Formats: sequence, C-alpha cells, structure tokens
Amino acid sequence: MTGPLVSQVERRARRMHDMITALNVDEIALMRIDRGEAYAQARTKCLRCVCPGECLAWLDAGREKGEPLWYCPNRDIFEKCRS
Repeated sequence: MTGPLVSQVERRARRMHDMITALNVDEIALMRIDRGEAYAQARTKCLRCVCPGECLAWLDAGREKGEPLWYCPNRDIFEKCRS
C-alpha cells in the first residue's frame, strides 16, 4: 500500500527520530533514562503532539542543531540529552 496518506503517516512516525538527529540529542542517553521509560514517554508525546505540521515544517527547513521548538512536548528531555 502506497500513496500520499501512507507517506504522511510514515513521516509522522519518524518525526521524533528526525528531531533527535536535527537537535543533536544523544539518543543512547535518552534511552538510558529510567530504563527506557523516558524514551517511551517521549515517543508517545510525539505521536500525540498537537503541532505535527509545524514540527515537520521546521524539520523541512533544515534547521539542524537549533533549539527545540517552544511548543515541543519533549523540549525539556531533548535539552537534557543534547550532546
């Protein structure tokens, strides 16, 4: 199954990883917090985010190693794990 809707759903599912890369977050450090619980919570917050369009637009603009977006529900944990 392919098409624009499938592509959009897949892109949203990858969004947290793309943001982790763009912000230079140490993913291993994030996964170690509370034995992976913090990572799982961050993933859930990302999937339930009310601003996915803004997040994807920010990523599309190529803003690497910038500041996490003010409305990002994972801003604090990403800041804590930046390398």
